[in-house]
Amino acid sequence: MKIMHVTEAPTKSGVLMPVRVLNMTMAHALWWDERIQPVIDNDTGSRADRGWRWPHMLANIAVAANLLQQSPRGLVLGVERSGHLCPCAMILLVERYPYLLDHRLSSVFVWYVTRAPDSALVRQIGVGPGRIPKRLMTLALDAAITHSFNLALRGRVGLHASPDGGEGVVGKYSSLGMLRLPMDRLLPFGYRRIAGNDGRYFYHDEDSALLRSRLLDEFRRP
Repeated sequence: MKIMHVTEAPTKSGVLMPVRVLNMTMAHALWWDERIQPVIDNDTGSRADRGWRWPHMLANIAVAANLLQQSPRGLVLGVERSGHLCPCAMILLVERYPYLLDHRLSSVFVWYVTRAPDSALVRQIGVGPGRIPKRLMTLALDAAITHSFNLALRGRVGLHASPDGGEGVVGKYSSLGMLRLPMDRLLPFGYRRIAGNDGRYFYHDEDSALLRSRLLDEFRRP
């Protein structure tokens, strides 16, 4: 049985905001690059996603993934406005990547994931601060977990926390229930193994993925 993606997101006001998870298109990437990325780039805080160019990333992941014999996938979580989706979170991943704990098994591996700043969403969605979706990184990672379950990979997910995000992004993934891969664990064969384990790899195993998925079941409605 397939697991539904979330269809609602909590807000600060307590009202649930309808959301959708769709396959990312170049139109989504271009919209983000024009309307959301400039806000991120002007943020003076520590953000791993400063300077990201989603149109190039979406195009390049297909080439890179094919070279690595992986299946790329872009997902976007957003709010419908005036007949189109306003992206609130963006995810680029590959399917059936070697599972970080056991390379004989497969998992989803998240290459890029980010959420839009609240200030940008207020302007783009056209609602007050209390009505914008919150917990967006939680919902974005849930999209990856759900995709893993629907690929019969039992929720297994891996990712690497970019050093550009400092220790803040490491703490974020830990707070979202992801498990940190010990530095002495060997990475899957390829360029990641050559680069070495820097201690910034995170994963969901079958148990942690199921737990995190169930915590969001209240936001999955037909």
